[in-house]
Amino acid sequence: MTYDAANGTVVLFGGVGLHDTWTWDGTNWTRPFPANSPSGRAAGAMAYDAATGNAVLFGGYAMTTRCKGPVQYFQQTWSWGT
Repeated sequence: MTYDAANGTVVLFGGVGLHDTWTWDGTNWTRPFPANSPSGRAAGAMAYDAATGNAVLFGGYAMTTRCKGPVQYFQQTWSWGT
């Protein structure tokens, strides 16, 4: 989760088994359904890049089966912006 200064919203992504994107404008949560979205993950890092005006997500991990089995680590970067 990070604050998107370009849009004045908070951007939230993910959760184990989820690949949801949500924005918060201070009053309402909205699910925007971006055309391109990373797979569900936990423990990804998200920050706002003022130079590009985008929220940027990096990394995280997913279990191959729910809470059991080997872990899949991601080294992907995803950018959310206008």
